[in-house]
Parts: sequence; C-alpha cells; structure tokens
Amino acid sequence: MTRISTSRPVGIQSSRKMITSMIIATCCARYRHAFAAQASSRNGKAMITAILTIAFFLIAVILVVTSSSRWESNDAGLSFPENLNEPLLRETSKHPASAKDDLKINSFPPKKPPYMVKVIDGVEMYISLPPQYEQQGGVKGVLLAFHGCSHSGLDWFRLPEEGVIVRHALTRQVAVVAFTSYDRHSGCWSLQDRVHVPNAFTKLQDAHAWAKAAPLFAIGASSGGSFVSSIPADLSGIRGLMIQIARPNPGHVAKWHKPLPKSVYLVGMTGDPSLAPAFKAYSQSDEVKAARIRVRAVETSPCAVTPKRLMERVYDMTQETADSVVAQLVKRLILHHDTFHPLVPSLYGLDPPLGSDDMFLSIQEEIKVCYAQHELTAEFFPEALAEWLN
Repeated sequence: MTRISTSRPVGIQSSRKMITSMIIATCCARYRHAFAAQASSRNGKAMITAILTIAFFLIAVILVVTSSSRWESNDAGLSFPENLNEPLLRETSKHPASAKDDLKINSFPPKKPPYMVKVIDGVEMYISLPPQYEQQGGVKGVLLAFHGCSHSGLDWFRLPEEGVIVRHALTRQVAVVAFTSYDRHSGCWSLQDRVHVPNAFTKLQDAHAWAKAAPLFAIGASSGGSFVSSIPADLSGIRGLMIQIARPNPGHVAKWHKPLPKSVYLVGMTGDPSLAPAFKAYSQSDEVKAARIRVRAVETSPCAVTPKRLMERVYDMTQETADSVVAQLVKRLILHHDTFHPLVPSLYGLDPPLGSDDMFLSIQEEIKVCYAQHELTAEFFPEALAEWLN
C-alpha cells in the first residue's frame, strides 16, 4: 500500500523525491570526476573540488532522509492499492452511533431513517414520519419529493443528497412523502402523473390526520423540478417550492391554488449556464409579478469531494472506506490531487466500478454535485425549509 499525506499534494511529494534523487546522482558523478582529477593532478583546485563534492553529497543524503521521514510519518494520510484492478472498496467495521444521532445530518456515518411504502391507485409513495411526532404535537409540514428521470421514490432514502434533505426535514418535524413516477421506462414525469399523484395524495390525506392538517412543501429536480412547478395547480396547501436544475413554467402560476406558496427557490449549478436566463425570465414574468411571489434564484459552485464529505452524506461510509475511495479517485485522475475537485462529471465507464450499486451511485452523485453540473443538491434546502416554516 502507498500512503499519501493529506497535508501536501501528491504531485509535490513525488516531485521533491525525484529532484532529491537527481541531486544525489549529480553529486555522485561529480564525486567520481573530482577524485579522478585529483589522482591525475595533485593541484589544490582538484582537492577543493573533491571536498566541496563530498559536502554536497552529505547534504543530499540528509535531505533524502528528512524528506522521507516527513512524508511517511503522517499516519492520517490516504491509502490505495498499487494494483489498479484491486477493488476500490473494502468491507469495514461501522462506527457506532447513538440513537440520538440517527437523524443528524452530520452523524458519522449517517443512518437511514425508517420509511414505509404505500401504493394508492398505482401511485407508489415512500413515507417517513418524524420520530415521536405524536408526542410533539404532530408534524409541522409534509415535504412532497419528486425524483429526476431514471430514478424512483426509493432514491430519497438511499442516495446522499436526497438523504441529507430527508434527514433535515425529519429533524424539523416535517414528514416526507417521496413519489415514484408512472413511467418506469424513462423514469420521467408525465401528464399522467399530474392526474394520479394529486388523487393518490388526497386519499392519503383522508386516511391520515398528520397528512391532512399540515402545510405542504414540494421539491423536485430535473424532470421532477418541472413537475413541481405545476403541482400547486393540482394540490391546495402548497406553501413552498424548490425547483432544481429545471426550467420552470410561469404559465402555471395563474392556475395555482390559494394561498400561494411563500416562496419559490430556483436552484441551478454553474455547470448549467443556460438555467440562469430561464430563472431570470421566470422571476420577471408577468404571471409571477402579478402573483407577488417571492422568487429566489441560486446556484451551486464546484466543491471538494473529501473523505469528510462522503462520511457526512453516504450511507454506510466509514473513515477507512472514504479515505481509500478519495485516494484512488485522485490516482485515477477523477479528482484533482490538490483541491479534490472533480475533473470529470461522471464515473461511468470506470473499471473496476466502485463497489455495490448503491455505493457507486452515491459516489457518482457526489462527483456530479461537486462538478456543479445537473444534479440534485441539498445545499439550499435548510434555509428554504426554515423560511417556509416561519
């Protein structure tokens, strides 16, 4: 195993050792040349050259010893197998966590909140309720979550960014209902869902008091984001919207039920520059101005995929596994060796793949989020939810 210090870039480490080796080689050559000259000529210049060469040689040896010990003494460094075909992930023991940390966003590692699955009129819903919500006066709201294409409602309980959103909602006494789209071929949302989803949720509200009395909030990304922009026209009681990486349609606003949402968050990424003009056009549209809806357009920037980030977000991720993953992604030129920012937007085609399907998809999502290009993010959700609950 090779160890990489987290306190210094890998490239600097290898460059220093290479330069030191070159100094030794040069000094050895000068050492041989000087003594050859001394043997053939007994003049003072040759003797001085020999002495200086020996001094340079000793300095180079000292540099090698101190440099090596400094780089190898950092046991907190990252590690990876020398063989690139060795699996990236290893089974490791899980860090214990107390019950009170179950729903903390920054618990190491995070724990999946419990959920139940209900199917009403063919609409699949994944439901998670805040712990002991009945003893604490009921839920304070219900978050309706809509996935992007090629996903399902289950992904809100297995992928990292979705998990941060769900766990934060639960800590604020907000229940979560994550829907699965009708089209399972593309996984996208369609006009059929605009009919079936509101009807199914209304039946859920009729059957459960916690779902009927609380204000509703909605979040969706990509295809789910487009769907969310129309949901207040199909369901009453929507008090907050978060539309991510999608172009919202201002034409739906005139059809929204009252009371209108407190605010609409439009979340983009710097890697999707075409969204900024669409967000501006939505904010300045006649429909939005007439409704006097507060619109906040925000975007995320590139970020670092560090072991700490993976441990905060990815389920079942331990320190050892996180260190190993990041180090190997650096070696494979997927992450920058200094900043740990993604150099590519995707892990697809990586051989060998990253462990289990859930682990691979989780790391893939974090790569895309930190590349800041077309991915759901949890970054602005806490402040949005705080505004909606006030």
